[in-house]
Amino acid sequence: QPAEVVEAAFGSEDRINIDEFLDTLKRWCVSADTFWSQGPTFDMVMLENLYLQYGKHYPWSFWQVRDSRTLFSIMPTDPRKKLNFAAHDALEDCRAQAKCVQWSLNELGLTLK
Repeated sequence: QPAEVVEAAFGSEDRINIDEFLDTLKRWCVSADTFWSQGPTFDMVMLENLYLQYGKHYPWSFWQVRDSRTLFSIMPTDPRKKLNFAAHDALEDCRAQAKCVQWSLNELGLTLK
């Protein structure tokens, strides 16, 4: 990866401790009905394990987790190919995934309840 991507991921600038992160994420998740992940058996499982290690309850139920790769695979064209973004930069990956989920749901004429 380019040096700036590595520094953004592993550097010490603009960081909070894990306990504070888990509490902040939990507050943000309160109003969410659905949680999209690019492979829920990876990201979501790691987050759930982290919450449990810190003696906290994770803020979603199994039925709220959705897999964006499955959604993208039923599209006529993979929506990720529409974007030019810095892959493996966590924030850019997240933004790109959110845009692609929105495009896909819109193109399929679907709304989530």
